[in-house]
Amino acid sequence: MKKYYICPKDTVAVAVNHLAAFDYVDLPDGHVLLSGQGNTDRFEQHITVEPLPDLYSPEPISDAHAKRLAPLGIQPGHKTIDVRNAARKLHRLM
Repeated sequence: MKKYYICPKDTVAVAVNHLAAFDYVDLPDGHVLLSGQGNTDRFEQHITVEPLPDLYSPEPISDAHAKRLAPLGIQPGHKTIDVRNAARKLHRLM
């Protein structure tokens, strides 16, 4: 299953070494929303990687993540599935 992360854009280079497949959407603040599959445990250990809850988790994303994802229409209380659906409007492989 794909996992979703927020990280600085330069961390995408780290993803190449750990994830078998990934896609991302640029955010205006220099970060990206990244979806990936593969060695996610290893990728999540990188200090700048912020994992979102699992895709089908009932847990909402944090308020800090909602703020960072606001340009995608995300608000506090949204879940990772909502983030994925918003991102798919910009990148169909998310």
